[in-house]
This record gives sequence, structure tokens and C-alpha cells, in this order.
Amino acid sequence: MKGLSAPSGSKWAPLGVAAVVFAGLTGGCAQPNESASAPVSGAMIIEKQGAFAVGGRVAGDAAASLHCDHGVVEYQIPANARAVNLLMWHSASAVAWQARWDGGEGFQSIFLRRGFPVYLWDGPRVGRANWGCAETTYVPGLARDQQNFVAWRFGTEYPNWFEGVQFPKDDPWAWNQAMRARYQEFDTIENAQLESDAAAVLADQIGPTVALTNSAGGLRALLTAMKSDKIVGIVAYDYPTAQIADRAGIDLVSVGDSVGANLWGQPTEAEVTIDELLLACKAVRRGARRPLVSCDVPNGPVSAGNEAAVSAALRLAKEGGADMVKVLGDPELVKGIVRAGVPVFAEFHGENLPVEKLVDEAKRLQDAGASLLDFRHSGPVAGPAVARAVSIPVIGGLGGGPWLDGRVRLAHTAIGYAAKWIDAKTETYANTAKLTLDAFRALIEDVRSGRQIKGG
Repeated sequence: MKGLSAPSGSKWAPLGVAAVVFAGLTGGCAQPNESASAPVSGAMIIEKQGAFAVGGRVAGDAAASLHCDHGVVEYQIPANARAVNLLMWHSASAVAWQARWDGGEGFQSIFLRRGFPVYLWDGPRVGRANWGCAETTYVPGLARDQQNFVAWRFGTEYPNWFEGVQFPKDDPWAWNQAMRARYQEFDTIENAQLESDAAAVLADQIGPTVALTNSAGGLRALLTAMKSDKIVGIVAYDYPTAQIADRAGIDLVSVGDSVGANLWGQPTEAEVTIDELLLACKAVRRGARRPLVSCDVPNGPVSAGNEAAVSAALRLAKEGGADMVKVLGDPELVKGIVRAGVPVFAEFHGENLPVEKLVDEAKRLQDAGASLLDFRHSGPVAGPAVARAVSIPVIGGLGGGPWLDGRVRLAHTAIGYAAKWIDAKTETYANTAKLTLDAFRALIEDVRSGRQIKGG
């Protein structure tokens, strides 16, 4: 099932960890040596352990076949294990979780001692799962060691170390292990989708799981979460609402260009500029730490052509902190934004179009590189047909329903926060507008009656 669930009661909750922490603390294969940290006292009781392949596909036919593009997971389950699994996911090497580079105990053992079942993940075409369905090429590159030094924030130039870095810089063993703790990485949107496809199968097999990620493993884990449960999204424009959404466990906060009409009183969405959208995008990003944040590419840059739209998408990602950007379904524009390195949430509409055309449109957007689809006015016939036809999640805003992989709803509508909903019959989960009206009337009465009011 394709979906994204919140940590509370979910099957899958991605938890990102800053690369600088792991670069300084983990990696390598523990071996007896003089510089290794003192062994941790006390034995661990492992009730069950092993490894297996998961996901993937079979290319060819019965006469000439190839099992490929699967992931490989190694697991250990301690006695009296906790109910929630930990899946440790590095974008390059699962070895990074097994021991510190100086030989000390790694996160795998640390969390096993705390009772967590631990799964170490190698995604398709990576490490132990390198049996791919497509040809891959490894090109050795001199100076990769020195590039690692800079990328891992050890210093600005090798061998000039930052002061206070946690890496044991005077330990030749640790440096040797760190430089050998790498796999070939395939850092593309296509590969991220490939890895998350396999990991979603794993998540459905092993039950409630928190993904502990490092480096580019974070994006892949978020995509996996989208494929393992129903996605719940809201459209919001401000910091307080984003904070509440984060706390509630909302999976996706979409910052729409509808901010102009719904929050600023503009007559149409077309009037919202990229600079105005960035203000809202930044505010939501500050409040939403766990959910994915998507920000619309506004009408102005889109109308100016694909080059301007791609430039706006990059600004929303780099300046606004957006995890992905949303555009109305244009496969060429989607392709351009994805090539620039920004994931895309693509919207398309289903009014008065035959199912076959809608399925084709969804496939075209997926093939262009979209990571998520918003199928407006889907309906109970076209909706399931489209959701079955593509491997990426299909959610619905206006006109969505349970036949899709999730639902996104305007926060103002969900909580009844607008003057038009004071007396409306729209299905809401609160009538915030009516509560606000009553509160303002009470304020007016208190002030005019001379009552002392505490607070700002």
C-alpha cells in the first residue's frame, strides 16, 4: 500500500539524523586493535537473527529470467524485544551502523542493548543488494578520500581538521576504516524511488518501524513512508498551524498559492508572487519539523516559461526549505525541475475526462519524475484506476476520496476558520470561525464594560 503515516501508531516513521554526527561517531568494521574503545560490559541475548532479500522484480521470462533490484536486510532481535523496530539506513554503507571507526561499539549494538529489534538496510543496487536490473558503472576516482574529508565536515581542506571534531584524527586505524566504509551511491530521483519501493515492502512485512537515517537515506525513508500507509496532508500557510500539524502527526504540509485568496484577501491565486510564496513557505518550514513540506511554484514563474519555473522551484527548495515543490501537471516542467534536483508534487484534474486519458496523464507525470500526485476530482471510478496504474502515491485534494493513497485538505476548511463557515454546512472538524466570532464579541463587551483583562 502506498501512503505516509505519522510516528504515533504508524507502521513507518522516518527519523533523520544529521550527517555530521554520524561522520564523527560511526562507521567502519570493529576489529581488535590498540585504539579501540573499552568493550561494553555485559552480554546481549539475541533471540533471532538472519538476513533476507525483499522487494525487487523478476526480469525476462521463465526460460531466461533475472531476479534483481531487491533490497537486502540483516536483522537481530533481542530477547524481550520492544514492539517498535529500528531500521538503520545509510545512503552508502550499512557498515556505518555496526561499529565506530575507532573500533568502539556502534549504534546497532547500542540499540540492541536497549531492547530494540534492529534491521540494517542495503537498498537495491547498493552493497549486498547490488544485483540490479540495469547496467551500472563504477569509476574509481582519486582524491575521493579527501573529498570525503570535506563532505563529512572534518575540515575545509585535507588534512586541516576543525577544532573539537569528534573523529579520532590521530588514529591511523580509524582513518583507514572510515575511507573503506563506502559503497557506490546512485544519487538520483529514480534510484530513490527504486530503493523506497523495496523498503515499503519491508515495512509492510516487519510491522511498526522507525527508520533511523543518515545522509541521503533520509529522503529515501520519507518516500518509503509514503508507500506504506495512507498520507494525511493539509494546506497551510503559517507557523502556528504548521506547529500544530507537526504535533498532531500530519504527514504533509502543502503551502499553496491559494494563500493569496484564503489568507491575504487577494481576488485570485494568480496574484501571488514567488517572494510572497517564499514568506509563507519559510514560516511553515519553521513550524513543521517532521512532516514533508511542499510549496507551490506560483503562476508568475510558470507563465514565464519552464526556465523561470525551474528557477523558482530551486528558490523554494533552497531559500524556503521545501522538501518538494508543487506544479500543475506539465510533464516537461516536471522533468526540468527534477533534473535540477528538486522533487515534484504534481497536480492534475479529472473533470469530464475518460479514465484512459487520466491514467495516461498520471503515467506521464510519473515517467517525468514526479514523486507524488494530487489527483483533483478523482471520483470512485477514475481514482482507483489511476492509483493502481502508477507506483508513486496518488492523493486527492478537492474531490479526493478513500480510493486514493491519501487525502490533503485545506486547514482552514478542516477547522472551519473563515467568515464564510460561521453558518455553513461544510463538513469540518471544528467551527473555529464561530468560536472566534464569539470570543471577539466577548472581548468587545469586556473592554466596553471597563473590565480589567490580563495578558497581551
